[in-house]
Amino acid sequence: MKSLWLRALLMCLLCLVFSPSAYCQVEMQLEASSRAVEVGQAFQVSLTAQSPQGNAANPQLMAPRTFVVNGPSVGTSMNISIVNGSMVRSSGLTAQWVLAARSVGKFTIGPATVEAGGSRYQSRPISIEVVAKGTLPQAPQRRRSPFGGLFDPNDPFDPFGNMPNMPGMPRLNDLLPDQQPEPSDFPQEFATEAALDPVAFLRATAMPRRVYLGQQVRFKVLAYGSRGPFQEVSSQDAARPDFVSQAVVNAPANPELYRVPIGDDIWYAAKIRDLILFPLREGELQIGAMEFGFGGPRYASSSPGVLRRTAPITITVAEPPLQGRPPGYQLGDVGHFGLSATVEPRQVEAGGSVSAIVTVTGIGNPPAQLRVPTRKGIDFLSPTTRTTPQMTGELYGGTKVFTYVIRLDEAGTVDLGEITFPYFNPDTQSYEVAKAPLGRVAVKPGQNTATGAASAAPPTQNGLQRLLQTMAPRQTLTPFAYERAYLTDKPLAWFSLLLSPLLVLLVQLGLRIARSANSWRSARRDAPARRIAEQLEAAKAAAAT
Repeated sequence: MKSLWLRALLMCLLCLVFSPSAYCQVEMQLEASSRAVEVGQAFQVSLTAQSPQGNAANPQLMAPRTFVVNGPSVGTSMNISIVNGSMVRSSGLTAQWVLAARSVGKFTIGPATVEAGGSRYQSRPISIEVVAKGTLPQAPQRRRSPFGGLFDPNDPFDPFGNMPNMPGMPRLNDLLPDQQPEPSDFPQEFATEAALDPVAFLRATAMPRRVYLGQQVRFKVLAYGSRGPFQEVSSQDAARPDFVSQAVVNAPANPELYRVPIGDDIWYAAKIRDLILFPLREGELQIGAMEFGFGGPRYASSSPGVLRRTAPITITVAEPPLQGRPPGYQLGDVGHFGLSATVEPRQVEAGGSVSAIVTVTGIGNPPAQLRVPTRKGIDFLSPTTRTTPQMTGELYGGTKVFTYVIRLDEAGTVDLGEITFPYFNPDTQSYEVAKAPLGRVAVKPGQNTATGAASAAPPTQNGLQRLLQTMAPRQTLTPFAYERAYLTDKPLAWFSLLLSPLLVLLVQLGLRIARSANSWRSARRDAPARRIAEQLEAAKAAAAT
C-alpha cells in the first residue's frame, strides 16, 4: 500500500514537471526611461519577455487614464547561452510604448501582459512620479562636431574619435569650434522623445483608430536612421485588403530627409508612406506590418539592407446608426459636403434639353451618385463626372463635378426641383443632407406642338419616343392620326413569316414519301415471284400457239 502511494506521488511530480505550462513560463521585465517626469513630458516604457518556445505575442500595457499612450512598437530577439555544456536558446519579445502624463502625482504603470502557450502572463508594475512642468533639471547637451560626427569620440563608427591622445598633441576634436549644429527645420510629426532602436526604426501611425464605415483614416510610416542619410533598398507594403487607399495629394515623389534631434543625437528621418484609407466593411480591420530596408554607405549598400518592420494596426469600424437615417442614404457616404448647381439655358423648346452642372465640395470620399428629382416630363440622363482631390490639413477631400443633360418634354414654366446628397457627419454624430435647387426653366411649345392636343411625332424620334407620346393622355377628343402602314404592320406578313418553316417541313416530308413510293414500286417490280409468274404466263401463251 505504501509503494502505491509513492508511485502516485511520483506520477504527480512527473506531470507537474513535464506539463506544457512548465515549458511556457515567460520571464518579463518592465522598465521606464525615467522614474520622474514632468507634466506633458514624453517618456518610454519598455517590456522584455523571454520565452523558451518563443511564442510570446500580443503585448499590452495598463496605464492610468491621465496618461496618453502611443504604441507599442514590437520587436523580437534571440538569446543563446551555454549551461553545463549544453546550448540553451530562448526567444524574446520587446515592446516599447511612449507615454505622457496630464496631471501631477505618483502613478503606477503596468502590469504589462503577453500571451504565450494559450495563457496570459504579466510583469511587475513600476512607479512613476509626475511633477510640475519646469521642475526637473535639464540634461546637459552633448557636444558634437559640426561635421556630423566625423570626429565624435562617442560615435562607435568614428574612425578618429577612439584614437588615443598623443602626448603633447591636442585631440582632433579640440581643434574644432565649440558649437552644436542646429538640425534643419522638420515637421512636428517627426518629433519623438526616444529612439526605438540604436541603428534604425520605423513609426507607423493610423488616425483615428475608431471610425464609421466610409470615414477616412490617415496612415503614415516614418523611417529614422542614426548612421546618416539612407534610401529605400527593399520594402514590403502593409497589407490592407479591407481598405480603399488614396495617395495624399501633392505628396513628393521622393521622400525628403530631415535632420531630427532625438535625445542627444541627430537622426535622419523621412516619411516613406502617407495614405488615406477608406474602410470597406465594418468590424475589426487590420493594417498589416510594413517592412523597410535601410540602404546607404553606413547601413547596407545592397538588398535587403537593414530591415525593420512596423507592428500591425487594428482599426475598429462601425456602421452609422439607423436612427435618423434619411431616405436615399448610401453606406460609405461619410464626411462633410456641400452642393452647388448651375443650369443653362433657362429657355428651351419642348423636346429640347438643358445642362445642369452640380459641384460637390467637402471633406471625405466624394459620392458615386446624387439623388435627382423624379417628375413628369423631366428626364435626367446619366451624368459625366470629374473629380479633383484636395487636402485640407490632414483630411482628404476635394470637388467632384456631375454634368447632367435634362430633357424637357412639356411646355410651360417647369420647376426642375433640387438635387440632394444625404451623408453622415462624424464630427456632429448626425445625418445631414446637402441640397442644390435647380430653379425653373421656360419651355416653349415646339413647331409641331398644338396647344391642348397631342402632336404627331417628328420624323427624328425613335420608336420608344413615339410609343410614349402615343400613350400620353389626351385633353380633348380628336380623330386618331394613323401613321403610314408598313409591310410588318400587316397580319399577312407575320402569318407568312410563321408559315415558312411549316412549308419547308411539308416539302421535306413530301419528298421523303415520294422516294419511299418509288423504292417500293421498284422492289415489287423486281421481285422473283413476279418474274416467275410472268415467265409462266409467257410459256402458257407459247404452248397454246
